[in-house]
Amino acid sequence: MQKSKFISLFLVLHLLFALCAVPIYAAEEPALNLTGAAPVPEGYQVRDTVLSPDKQKTAYILFKKDEEEGRDRFYVFFQGELGRPYDAVNNVVFSPEGRLVYCAKKGEKEYFVLDGKESPPYDSV
Repeated sequence: MQKSKFISLFLVLHLLFALCAVPIYAAEEPALNLTGAAPVPEGYQVRDTVLSPDKQKTAYILFKKDEEEGRDRFYVFFQGELGRPYDAVNNVVFSPEGRLVYCAKKGEKEYFVLDGKESPPYDSV
C-alpha cells in the first residue's frame, strides 16, 4: 500500500512540475532570431555555432579542405567576415560586451584572436 501511494504521489508531482515548468521556461527564453545572420560562404562546412550572451550575434566555426595541403583548415565567420585560416580553432566565446575571442593554432604556434586581430604567437595558450 505504501509503495502505491508513493508512486501515485510521484506521478502527480511529476505532472504538476511538467505543467508548471513549460510556461516558465518559455517566458524566460527570448525567441532566437537568426534572420540577420550572414549566410555561410559557399564551399565551407559549419563545425559549430556560437551565440553572443544577448543572442543577437552569431559566430560560425567553419572548415574547408585545403587541396594543396590535403587537410582541413578552420575559420571563424563573424558578421559577414571570414577570418584567417588556422590548423585549429578552439574556445570561441563572446565577452559580456559582445566581443568575439578565441584561441587558434597555426603550425607550432598558438594565438589569441580578439575581434579578428591576432595576438603575437605563443608556444602554448
